[in-house]
Amino acid sequence: MEQKPKKRALKRSFRSAGSGFFYLIQTHRHFLIEILFSGLAVALGLVLRISLEEWFVIFILILLGLVIEMLNTSIEELGNAITTDFNPEIKKAKDIAGAAVLLFVIFSVVIAVLVFLPKFFIFNP
Repeated sequence: MEQKPKKRALKRSFRSAGSGFFYLIQTHRHFLIEILFSGLAVALGLVLRISLEEWFVIFILILLGLVIEMLNTSIEELGNAITTDFNPEIKKAKDIAGAAVLLFVIFSVVIAVLVFLPKFFIFNP
C-alpha cells in the first residue's frame, strides 16, 4: 500500500513540471525564442552533418540554456510574488539572474560559431 502514494506523488511531480514548462512557452517570449533557436541549431546540425562530439556540445548548450532561462524566470516570478513594489534587493537578484542568461548566451553563440562556421568552408563533393 505504500507504493500508491509514491506513484501519485511522482505523477503529480511530472504534471507540475509539465505545467511549468507549458506556462513558460505560453507566457515568456524569451523562452520561446530560445526553443526556436534551439530548433534552428538542430536543423543546421542536420544539414551540415556535424560530428557526434559536436552534437553532444550543441545538445548540452541547448539543455543548459533552457535550464538557465527557467531558473531566471523562477527568480523573476518569485520576486514578483513577494512584492510588486520596487525593491532594490529583488532588483539585484533579477539583474544577476538576467546577467547569467546573457553570459551563457554570449558564450553559446561563440561555441556555436566555432562548431558551425568551419562547415561552410569545407567542400565535400
